[in-house]
Amino acid sequence: MNNQEEYIQQLEQVINKFLEPLKGIPFSVAIKALTGFEVLAFELSDERNKKLLEQLMEAKEELQAELIRRVTEILKLRDYLKILKEME
Repeated sequence: MNNQEEYIQQLEQVINKFLEPLKGIPFSVAIKALTGFEVLAFELSDERNKKLLEQLMEAKEELQAELIRRVTEILKLRDYLKILKEME
């Protein structure tokens, strides 16, 4: 497992610990409590909602790829800083 995969796994574990107290609480209640926003009903039988869901999934994929790219850059910078510090 490389540094990036380890880092992502650690983040997932931390996030899971944060979310542990929310288990058993309905999703809409948890979101309202955390954000102050209500969750709207979303019927997949409505074609507009299907299209919106597709767009949201595409946006999620793009954001996820960008996040991975940035985390990779940060990990590389961290490694470079370690090397520079060792050279001092």
